[in-house]
Amino acid sequence: MRLLLFVLISWLGLAPVVAGAAAPRFSGPAVITSAGQSSDILLARQLFVKAGVPARVSEKFAADSLAGVKSLVLVLGGSSKGLGQAKNATDKELARVDALLKKARAARVPVLCLHMGGEARRGPLSDPFIKPVVGLCQQVLVLSGGNKDGLFTRLAQAGKVPLQEATDYKALVARIAEAYGKPAGK
Repeated sequence: MRLLLFVLISWLGLAPVVAGAAAPRFSGPAVITSAGQSSDILLARQLFVKAGVPARVSEKFAADSLAGVKSLVLVLGGSSKGLGQAKNATDKELARVDALLKKARAARVPVLCLHMGGEARRGPLSDPFIKPVVGLCQQVLVLSGGNKDGLFTRLAQAGKVPLQEATDYKALVARIAEAYGKPAGK
């Protein structure tokens, strides 16, 4: 009887909607890598552990390494230390990320973009890695402080990519868990 009632309610479009709940778009194992060689990938790994999502970190993950990967996490943010002082380091990193995104699309590996550096991790070092990538991923998670100027909002809207902001790391963990269909608060 309950099943019949559920089917009838669903058919009529009266099924309850849970605010903020979305079908998971991602599954593990995930690979976390940087777009800009930021050390934020180490923090991202800890957030994934707290969210209960299996993931490994690879600083310079290459496009030809995608076999067996179920989702790719790009941590957006440039690092002068990570990129080194070489003049063409930014160009080489952008080429690596571009090849990775193309291969992920061809292999149907969903890409989650993550920016958790707040306002301090934005600007001329990071924005060149943010602008070409956001519109090519399947979802963007960002700490609110990193989107004060609305850049992520504009890029996500232009690329028709879902964007979720989080006020702090705890909220970011909940968003990661939700994206992977894990119970929040683990």
